[in-house]
Amino acid sequence: MGCTQVKNRVYDDSLFPASDLPSTNVKSIASLCEIPSSEKSTAMGTPSLPNIYNLSSGFCGKITPIKMNQVLFHFDLSSMRFISFEMNTKDWTVNDLTKTRFLVRGEGSAKFDFDIIKDILMGLRNYSLIAIDAKHIELIGPRHFQYNITLNYFEKKPSMIAAGVKNPCLAFTGRRLFAFSGEQKSEYCRNAEVYDMNSNTWTSVEDMPSPHGKGAACCFLSNLNIVKVLIAGGYSQKKPLIASFDLSIYDDFRKGWMTIDIQCQVFSLRAMPNPSIFVTEDGIIHLQETRGGYDHYELKLHKRKLVRKPELDRMVDSRQYEIIRANRGENEEVGFLAKIRQESGEPIRKSAPEYCVAICDGKFKEWSEKYVFTNKKLKAKTCIR
Repeated sequence: MGCTQVKNRVYDDSLFPASDLPSTNVKSIASLCEIPSSEKSTAMGTPSLPNIYNLSSGFCGKITPIKMNQVLFHFDLSSMRFISFEMNTKDWTVNDLTKTRFLVRGEGSAKFDFDIIKDILMGLRNYSLIAIDAKHIELIGPRHFQYNITLNYFEKKPSMIAAGVKNPCLAFTGRRLFAFSGEQKSEYCRNAEVYDMNSNTWTSVEDMPSPHGKGAACCFLSNLNIVKVLIAGGYSQKKPLIASFDLSIYDDFRKGWMTIDIQCQVFSLRAMPNPSIFVTEDGIIHLQETRGGYDHYELKLHKRKLVRKPELDRMVDSRQYEIIRANRGENEEVGFLAKIRQESGEPIRKSAPEYCVAICDGKFKEWSEKYVFTNKKLKAKTCIR
């Protein structure tokens, strides 16, 4: 079976081996709402279903992270490269975005008119990005795309139900992708939707209590083994601009929201647009600022305390590097992807490292060596310790 490729478009699924195409049967982290009622009572140690409803919002015990095999990544439009670092293998990958392709499935694909540079890459500022595994990245915004790291191509996916939502807060469980808040019609919205990877469909859920424009979200399991989604940071209002200091939690079992009150052990909690957020093995939620500073906060839900921790200058020198992204890997490691800073008007030497990843343990007490990427060859996949 042949294929037709026009202007970086690919119209034939047979071009790629089935093993390399995005999986439609992603293994799910079971939430309590997907467990039969007979198993719920046993798992929870409660005699009846109403008790589960009453307790499902509690945080009397330690929360647990949902382990995902993710990557640290960045679309570098200044050099038209995609840079990623896999935390499990400690390998770098760099793709030439000028050679990326667009995959369209189904009938009528030949009529689909699309320009990768104009309609995706140049519009990334309107999209939120999340790595769902080591090979695939979801781009959610006015449209929905998936990027295949290994084969360097984009694929169109079903768009969100709400039209024109930009930069929603994203979180992933292993099968379901949550998209909350964002910007719509020049204002921050309370929209809430869930995308099922198996059925490739979006479903609307109850609107958020308040917006978290340019905030961040993460999934975790509560002490009752229920999937929860925490949304923090960002802004609650755009005109005038008002920071969001609420912490909103979506309960995947009750399909509802709660806003928690916390004891803030910091002198001031400033607005944190576009923070990185993740949960470590000790049940602590980390909010890492990546814009305008490196403030680091720890949230302990069971104690309802938010504590400001030392900045990361001791490992990632803010004078030399700019943090792009931070997240927790599948193991008990946290990685920080940073790009070398360039002084205005001064070119970077070709021999200088352009990106570096600093890795620490989940308790931020011990740091490993830095992994540095040097741009000697565009397709290099090596790391230097």
